[in-house]
Amino acid sequence: MDFTIRPTTRTEDLYSYNQSQQLSSQTGCIGHLCADMHTDQNTFLTTWFSRRTGLEDEAFRNEMYDVIKTLCLDAKYDSAIKHRHSMLKYCQAHPEARMETAENNYGFRVDTKDHSYILRLNPDSKDHNLYCYCYKKDSLDRHMQEAEQGIRFIDSSYNEQFRLPDGGKIRITSPDGKQQDLTCRYIDPYHLEVGNSSFNLFHICEFAERMERSGNTVAPFDFMPGSEHEQQYQIYQLKPSPQARNLMFADMETAKKVSGREIDFGAYELVYQDKLPQGVWLDDLYAKFNLDKPKDFYGHSLSVSDIIVIMKGETEKAYYVDSIGFKQIPCPTDRDMQIRKELVAKERPSVRSALQGKKDLARKSIDKALEAAAGKRRQPALE
Repeated sequence: MDFTIRPTTRTEDLYSYNQSQQLSSQTGCIGHLCADMHTDQNTFLTTWFSRRTGLEDEAFRNEMYDVIKTLCLDAKYDSAIKHRHSMLKYCQAHPEARMETAENNYGFRVDTKDHSYILRLNPDSKDHNLYCYCYKKDSLDRHMQEAEQGIRFIDSSYNEQFRLPDGGKIRITSPDGKQQDLTCRYIDPYHLEVGNSSFNLFHICEFAERMERSGNTVAPFDFMPGSEHEQQYQIYQLKPSPQARNLMFADMETAKKVSGREIDFGAYELVYQDKLPQGVWLDDLYAKFNLDKPKDFYGHSLSVSDIIVIMKGETEKAYYVDSIGFKQIPCPTDRDMQIRKELVAKERPSVRSALQGKKDLARKSIDKALEAAAGKRRQPALE
């Protein structure tokens, strides 16, 4: 059978979950298939959920059957979904397909001439291991292209306040100070979904009027790519080397004395980069990278001697993680801006290599101490 398969993009991941009726209509969603794979045999149980019966003709049903059968049996695709073991092997061979929405989920998009199939695979799940959402290809692509313009948020006079990327979050603050973070979906230039309640479809002006009548304020938690408001952060850590031995975990004054100069960015390498949500600051990042590290972060727990760079538009500010708080330092434009491939190709490394042979027990003690200290630091406000 003739089709293409590739890992999904972050945007396409949004369409690997059940959609509302209005969103299903916009994207040409025909329905979805879910499968529960047995652990002791090469069969699995499937259930089909129909969304638009008018699109569910015999040609589509035959094609979907051929797609699933080919992915099960064809060695060209490594029998990707034949059973749990082959699915696990296929997912491990494509780490770039790992999704951010949930643990151990991998996304793939299959395209035929007329249809697109968004697969969400989880070989470790105790429930369903496979979800396959089926779309009219032209409808899905057209909707995704339109959604790239973002969701408009206006005031009641139609003045645009900001734009939110499809699937992004807003923070609603009520007059009594209570806050609620809600995910929003793009429907069309004048309509959006807010949250996942039964009555979550709004005209953009209707939503603005409701917020104003209630005295609520609405702020973006995510920003459009390339927006002048979008902030990103980078984490730099010392490169594993004999020279780093006396600098690692050193406060800034000690590091200057040891090296005999200002903090040298050349001794550091980039280990992580991501968007910086509104309201998240340096201390929040410190706690996050000690207590709840992202699964795609392969450095050691954020600690003294590391460097955080905050980027907003053309402005870049670097902060040294000191023993107390953070100290701003010069931020060179010629710093390392690529994460080493060999760093992400293996499990999260310990600091053992940089400390030249320290025992694992020492590493665990360091991490434990860092985690205990997380959240107890004070941080100067970012300018």
